[in-house]
Amino acid sequence: MKPTTKADPRPRTLDASVVRSFVARRTVVWVARVFVLVVGFCMWQLVCVSGGVSPDVLPRPRPTLEHLPTLLGKSETWQAVWQTLDGWALGMAVSLPLAVGVGVAIGSSSWSYRATSVLIHFFRAVPIIALLPLAVLTLGATVHMKAFLVLLATFWVILLQTIHGVWDVDPVMESMTRSFRLGWLARARWLLVPSIGAHVATGFRLAAVLGILVSMGTELLASVPGIGFKILQAQTVADTVTEVDYIIIAVALALTMSVLLTLVERRILHWHPAYRERASA
Repeated sequence: MKPTTKADPRPRTLDASVVRSFVARRTVVWVARVFVLVVGFCMWQLVCVSGGVSPDVLPRPRPTLEHLPTLLGKSETWQAVWQTLDGWALGMAVSLPLAVGVGVAIGSSSWSYRATSVLIHFFRAVPIIALLPLAVLTLGATVHMKAFLVLLATFWVILLQTIHGVWDVDPVMESMTRSFRLGWLARARWLLVPSIGAHVATGFRLAAVLGILVSMGTELLASVPGIGFKILQAQTVADTVTEVDYIIIAVALALTMSVLLTLVERRILHWHPAYRERASA
């Protein structure tokens, strides 16, 4: 009889080489990002110094960045940020459950997808800006009009991701759930949600950034209160420094939204094989 080996009670620790490799990869990524920002700043300065662009069109970096903290210290700036996020949140709150529900219904049946694929790809290709005059005439220059355009822009992104998530359901697991005669609620919890979770999260992240851009674009073109309207006001009075500062705030808002949603996505879906492979790579 072979002697049984006792398990080592000591906790496992990560190999030092693995930790060093992880830190090195993260360092390279952040150095590359900082390098891109520095190069962009230098190109901005070079264009202004060379005289290729008039200061009335593009101000120099130094006065623009010096004015940015003053602009961030004003309450009207944060009020504009809140107004932009207000319309975005309202549109996304309707778009997410609606797109997921319709996507599950269409993806669950090949006949449904064949019947609706032409309409889906047709309406997905329609530019949102082309619908802006119609939306202004019907809903007026209001936050509801902005939320409606955000809904139209983001719905198709989440819808297609949900459909592809339903298609990724393991047929063996599906047949097993049918063999055990699980109810629709149990099948949705243990089979459907794990399959479409990563797809819906990716679609929501992409749609959220798109929705922010659509929200600010609507404010710029339709004079709806928000960051876009602040850019329009600064452009009207030829205040290029303030105009570029608001553009920087808009870009920072979209990037911050993307980073936060990526972190939340990795935190919630840490169990998913795709995220485990990224973490171990």
